Amino acid sequence: MLAFLSGGGITFCLVQFGELSTAFVERKHINATISYLPLLIAFGGGRQLTNPNVNESNDALMEDGRAMGLGMTASILVSVTLCILSVLLLNWSSLRQVGGLMFQRISIGGVTVVLATFEM
Repeated sequence: MLAFLSGGGITFCLVQFGELSTAFVERKHINATISYLPLLIAFGGGRQLTNPNVNESNDALMEDGRAMGLGMTASILVSVTLCILSVLLLNWSSLRQVGGLMFQRISIGGVTVVLATFEM
């Protein structure tokens, strides 16, 4: 389940990259009003401009780039944390299963054989 949630970070990054691409295209046209960009707004970008000059448009693009960097960094940190928790839970589960094994050594004619039996 944690690995499944971690995979959602990829979708988040793709949507955020699409929003940044939209901002690049719309901010290129001087008189265009920018679309609503919820993920960029959440991380400090996505400022809506009406009839901006070139400097305002470039400043807004820099804000959008920073917002995308922050959003992707947050997404990566959450994804890595969820992956680590997933691996730790799988290791804990396997240790519990292996902990129930009992090993016996039997020597027959100079050959040592190790037998494993499972007890709960």
